[in-house]
Amino acid sequence: MAKLATLEDFEKASKRRFKEVPIEGFGNVRLRSLTTAEYQKIESLTVRAATMLREGKKRAEGERLLKTAKFKLIGECLVDAEGNTLGIPDAKLEAMDAAIAGAIESACLEHTGVEGLGQAAEVDEAAKN
Repeated sequence: MAKLATLEDFEKASKRRFKEVPIEGFGNVRLRSLTTAEYQKIESLTVRAATMLREGKKRAEGERLLKTAKFKLIGECLVDAEGNTLGIPDAKLEAMDAAIAGAIESACLEHTGVEGLGQAAEVDEAAKN
């Protein structure tokens, strides 16, 4: 019979995972996993954005929510050597080279397991066409 999870197992699962990732044309970034609460906030923004974009209602609000979710993901995921968030202002993220920002976002999505952002972006693209 397999071992059942214990309270100690849950405590171990609350430790953050970290990963260093090279970003072409930028350098290395350090990523941190999300807590369930952080994940839920980002996922909630994404679902609301996708719903607005899919229904074609309040399109500008849906696009704003999608951008907010992406920036929140990057803001929560990118950390310094000690594991502290970098506090990158949204204006800095908006001004970044799109390929670099996209590579950072992809690395964050892969490391954290957030899936809804890609789906919301696909809905946004489909709605534009």
